[in-house]
Amino acid sequence: MRDDVYYVNRIDTKTKNVCNVASLYPQYFQVVANADSGINSIADLKGKPVALQPKGNTAEFISLQAFEVYGLKPGDLGRVSHVSYTDAVSLMKDNNAQAFTLGTTVPASSIMDLASARDIKLISIPDDKFQAMRKLNPGYTKLVIPAGSYPKQTADVQTIGYATHVIARCDLDADVVYKVLKGMADNKAALTAVASAMAGATPKMMAEDIGVPMHKGALRYYKEVGAL
Repeated sequence: MRDDVYYVNRIDTKTKNVCNVASLYPQYFQVVANADSGINSIADLKGKPVALQPKGNTAEFISLQAFEVYGLKPGDLGRVSHVSYTDAVSLMKDNNAQAFTLGTTVPASSIMDLASARDIKLISIPDDKFQAMRKLNPGYTKLVIPAGSYPKQTADVQTIGYATHVIARCDLDADVVYKVLKGMADNKAALTAVASAMAGATPKMMAEDIGVPMHKGALRYYKEVGAL
C-alpha cells in the first residue's frame, strides 16, 4: 500500500462503531532541537532538516497541525525523515536532523539519550498557537514540561497534550469490556511497573468524557465504583 493512501485512510476517513473504555495518562507532544541549531520556535524549522515519526503516527499528525498554525507546509522544511525515535536520535547526533518531534511521556528516554550526547533545547508552543491548534482539534489540552525534566532545561516548556485511551468496538460484549476494565483497575500496580505514568490513574480519571460514547461495559464498571 502506498504511504499517501495509508495516511489518508488512517486520518481522514470517519471511523464508526468506536466506544471509549478508559483514559489512562497524558501524552506530551515534544519538539526538541540541537542547542546550536538556531531553532527557538517551530517557525525556525523552515529550511531545516527535521525528523518526524512514520506517516500515520499520532505525533506526525500533530506535527503537521503545528506546522499549519505557523504557516508552514512540509515542503517548507529541509529534508524530512519519517523514522522511529531511535533513528531520529541518531540523525540528530550526526547533524542529519536539527530537530525532531515525538509524542510520549516525560521524561522521554529518546530525548534523554540525545541529551547524553549533545546539548539540546525544547521548543515551546505559546498560548496563541495552542489556541489555534485547539481550533483544529478541540481534544488538545495544554501541558507543561516542568523545568529540570531534561538536562540543562532551566525553564518550564508549554506544549500540547493528549490522552492515551483504551477504546473498543461498541458491539464488543459488555461483560468482556467490564472484566478487562476491572482487571486493569484491580491490577494498577502491575501496569504502573510497565508504564509509570499509570500511577496517577483513578477510576474517576479513567471515566473522563472525551466526546466518544462510553462502552456499556465500561459504563457499568464506572457506575459500580462510583466514578460517574
